[in-house]
Amino acid sequence: MAETRTFNDVNRAHFEAIKKSVKNSTAIVIASDAGSASGNGVSLSWEYQEPEATLSVAVEKTPFLVSAGYVLGRVAALVSETA
Repeated sequence: MAETRTFNDVNRAHFEAIKKSVKNSTAIVIASDAGSASGNGVSLSWEYQEPEATLSVAVEKTPFLVSAGYVLGRVAALVSETA
């Protein structure tokens, strides 16, 4: 089962900055408001809800010795850095 985290207070400009930051720091491209992608052995899915200003990210797969919690922690750091 995927581990999921939801981030609140994510407006459109913040989401666009998150997408750019994820692309620049990983091999994962977030190309739409909802979807999934993989890179460097990590598979993520996400859903951005503009009316609710929420972004949910689920870690579907990680490489051996890398936890979903670690990946979500890195995502959380990117969300904070772009706020």
